Amino acid sequence: MMDSDSAGTSRVAEGLSSSPKDLEGLIRLQRAERGMWGWVGRVVNLVVASALGCAGGAVAELVVLWGNLTAWQKARHDARRARRLQVLPPLTMYIDPVPDVLVGVTRLVLGAVAGLAFHTQVTGAMAAITVGASAPMLLSQFGTATRVGDKSGRVSVPRGQKAAAE
Repeated sequence: MMDSDSAGTSRVAEGLSSSPKDLEGLIRLQRAERGMWGWVGRVVNLVVASALGCAGGAVAELVVLWGNLTAWQKARHDARRARRLQVLPPLTMYIDPVPDVLVGVTRLVLGAVAGLAFHTQVTGAMAAITVGASAPMLLSQFGTATRVGDKSGRVSVPRGQKAAAE
């Protein structure tokens, strides 16, 4: 018997026998409890991690766009408050469409790549979106190495590289 209230899953589990058909129903209910994605609390697969990382990159780019639009709005309000006959600043002073679109696409790609790179460490949608949003910083850390200085102030440098001070 299945109740329609929020505790229906546990009540259904109590009334199930051990027949294969009832066990399949219980498995379906347990999967539904995990959430819409079916992977809450588990490692995110590659496709989902890539898509959510891309979404995180889009969110980060929208925040940047929002900042530019807010600056444009403030400049227009300031110009109107001055009550002088001056030209209101155009939107193109704050948003340059071609470079901004290219940077946005790059951020989406970086978010997807970061989602792929960190998919084994990500266990939920918010984590995957956060990885995508912080993709440029995360991926730039791959190529950097920390240099350790000794007591004399000299910096140890890997073979074949010159120190920055030289």
